[in-house]
Amino acid sequence: LTIKTYIDNSMVMLVIADSGRGIPDNILSQIGTPFITTKDNGVGLGLAVCCSIIARHKAKLHIDTGPHGTTFYIGFERAA
Repeated sequence: LTIKTYIDNSMVMLVIADSGRGIPDNILSQIGTPFITTKDNGVGLGLAVCCSIIARHKAKLHIDTGPHGTTFYIGFERAA
C-alpha cells in the first residue's frame, strides 16, 4: 500500500495505491454503494463512507484499476 499527497495546480491530491488484482468492472461501477463487497465477511461500508466524505468536501475521485493494482486519486480544491 502506498499513500502520497501532493499539490497539482489548484488541487491537493491524496493518492492511495495497492498492488492487488484490481477491481472487477461490475464492482467498479458500484463503488460507493453501501453493502457492496467482494469480501466473504465484509459489510461493504468502507468505500461508501469514504465516498460520502469525498462528496461532503466537494472533492473529485478518479480510480485507475487493472491487474497491476488499483489507485484512488482524490482531489481537494485548495483554499483561496
